[in-house]
Amino acid sequence: MINYEVFFDSKNNNHYVKNKNRLLQKNHNIEVPIVNDIPRFSDSDYAGNFGDQWNDSPEDQFDESENEYKKLDRSFTTLQEVFPIDLAKIKNCSVLEAGSGNGRFTYVMLKNGAKVDSFDISHAVDAHKKNMIKRKLWNKNLSLAQANILNMPYKKMNYDFVVCMHVLQHTPSPEKSIEKLWEMVKPGGCLVIDHYRFILKSLYPPIGGFGNLFRHITLFLPYKWQKPFSDSFVKFWFPIHWYFKDSKIMQQILLRMSPVRFYYPWLGLPDKDTYFRKALLDTHDGSTDVYHHTRTVKQIDRVLAELSDISDYKVFKGGNGVLAWAYKKKNIHFPPR
Repeated sequence: MINYEVFFDSKNNNHYVKNKNRLLQKNHNIEVPIVNDIPRFSDSDYAGNFGDQWNDSPEDQFDESENEYKKLDRSFTTLQEVFPIDLAKIKNCSVLEAGSGNGRFTYVMLKNGAKVDSFDISHAVDAHKKNMIKRKLWNKNLSLAQANILNMPYKKMNYDFVVCMHVLQHTPSPEKSIEKLWEMVKPGGCLVIDHYRFILKSLYPPIGGFGNLFRHITLFLPYKWQKPFSDSFVKFWFPIHWYFKDSKIMQQILLRMSPVRFYYPWLGLPDKDTYFRKALLDTHDGSTDVYHHTRTVKQIDRVLAELSDISDYKVFKGGNGVLAWAYKKKNIHFPPR
């Protein structure tokens, strides 16, 4: 059973109390339903497609899974690249993970001995739970909730690390989300984030990729038509991508004609079929996100530099685009009430 004691209402400055299938704030008539053992502080709203994606492909990019990612260590490598310390040193550290998806980064942190409070805005939390149970990590070192990054049900200034991977670009305002995450970092703690980077490919064709235009077309369709529409393009274009898989010039040309997310060869998957399935998944994913922001390294640097009580920080290219970490000062002067 996971830990329910961590959930906190900052507005009323009080912990929630578990009562059967609910979390309660008795003095304020607040009830939060618990469904499938997971408190639901928010609905999926604009992020429903992410929940569908993770429940359809629950072990995508999961380290040590019984699929094509078994020996790739994709999640560990991605997380270690942005972390300011060796992941082996996070043992017994308190971690808040914002936007956990299927739990692939949660798994890495729990395996390294951290105590993780994790949440996602979508019903991806159900896939997350299945993955943790399968790996025998559904225990008191983990709490899991469906919640919004703009209204997190946790105590502020309480975490050694606040981690937000592959998420900020999908929130209404990445800058506001960063400010909210920073509130959760305790003195001496660290914020760890990434963000899509603005590059020329982010523009519309012919300078950028057709996928940027395709996303707007897809979002215009009714929700139930979006995946079949996306899949039909992958089924048409993927064989062409694969035929020219070893030609960098042709891939650049196809980028401006096709919306397909084509990751050969750098993802390291074993065969054509697994690349095809990954293309189906990520083309749909990249074509149905309501918010799809990009930022430069300088823009993220500017946001972090303006955070209160910041000690040391670093912003650099890598991974998902822009990687960054920021430490909060250990000694913070609190004004008298």
